[in-house]
Amino acid sequence: MARLNRSTRAAAAFLTCLLVFVRLWHTSDEHHPDVAIYSYDGRNNWVDFEGMHNLDQLDDARIVSRKTTVPISTAHAEGLFHRGLWLAVARRGAHGDEILLLHRSMKMKTCPGAWGLVGEHSNPEEPWRTTAARALREELGLSIDDDDPGLINLAPGTSYLVKVAYDDVARRDLQATALFFYRIPSDAPLQFDDEAAGSRWVAPRELKKLE
Repeated sequence: MARLNRSTRAAAAFLTCLLVFVRLWHTSDEHHPDVAIYSYDGRNNWVDFEGMHNLDQLDDARIVSRKTTVPISTAHAEGLFHRGLWLAVARRGAHGDEILLLHRSMKMKTCPGAWGLVGEHSNPEEPWRTTAARALREELGLSIDDDDPGLINLAPGTSYLVKVAYDDVARRDLQATALFFYRIPSDAPLQFDDEAAGSRWVAPRELKKLE
């Protein structure tokens, strides 16, 4: 495994801490109305994953495409297993490293008004890096290719099971979730899509306070 520099190790550390705050979840729905569904060791839906827990680590090699897509709303309503990622975008601020949080528009169908990291659902059989690069292009207006060396998968070969039932809405998240990190120059211009009502930069230590 490649040796990570200090800032990237820090990113890995705070992202691991952030995993306990699943209500910061931010994935793009409206631009990609269909999502590919998958199985994991023969498990396809919420009931099949009984005995597995939120934030269990998954072996990506055991995630198999079911060769079909459904509307994202259906995947959430029925608890169907799919793929997506969280992406921490960092910059150097006046007082040290800062992480970008996005404020979801109140017009969004899922999690309106919530704060979260950049996130994206994967297209059918789309490699993690392709999903991550696409998220940066579509949500932030950045020009980035899949092979950009600054785009770092913090847990190569693995992802995390996000398994959350929401009491206030008919939604059950059942997603293999990869963790990525990308650093931008402090003065890099960002062009947010219409899913973001606002943004803020926070120190990694502040993320623990944002449940």
